[in-house]
Amino acid sequence: MIGIEMPGLKIYRSEEWYVAELPSLHVVTRAKSIRSLRKNLKEAIEVAVEGLMELKVAKLNKEPEGRMLTVSRN
Repeated sequence: MIGIEMPGLKIYRSEEWYVAELPSLHVVTRAKSIRSLRKNLKEAIEVAVEGLMELKVAKLNKEPEGRMLTVSRN
């Protein structure tokens, strides 16, 4: 329909809007035309993926919680 095929992608038309939902990325977008819906969907997917990448980087850079104790023998 809009030239984008992704597992789980749902596209439907309400009275005024074309709506696209991609639950796996928590993306929902709408537009008055199919052309605009395609553009909005691509942009929403890009933003969602960038957010996931930033979250992954933040988790990788997170310091361990709690205190680290050093024990030495005399």
